[in-house]
Amino acid sequence: MKKELSVQTIDMIKDSATLITAHNEKITFKMNEILYRKYPHRINQCTKLAEALPTYALNIDNLHLLRPELEAISQRHAEAGVSMSHHIVVGQSFTIAMQDVLGEIATPEFIGAWKEAYIYILDAIIAHTRK
Repeated sequence: MKKELSVQTIDMIKDSATLITAHNEKITFKMNEILYRKYPHRINQCTKLAEALPTYALNIDNLHLLRPELEAISQRHAEAGVSMSHHIVVGQSFTIAMQDVLGEIATPEFIGAWKEAYIYILDAIIAHTRK
């Protein structure tokens, strides 16, 4: 059973949806740059992740509303052979990109909340894979 998010994390993620939307392209570009530089052998779908972030942020406390999207992601990941190591690399690259793009806005608490949210969303995707 996955760990539930704290109220503080939910509030921080939901409050950041507009900020993430405004910087989506820059965060995506930076994330792809990091992945290419560090892991050129990895196939990445970071653009899709970045496009989905505002929706996840707004619905972080109601992921059941995103069930069709999570199931589709789960199916694509299974078909493509996406492993846990891929998810870890993407998550790390995502948080580094957020820090680079957002600068001082990306406080340790902010990044911590997004790391927690990323794992929470990933758990939901993995749960659909196991069905």
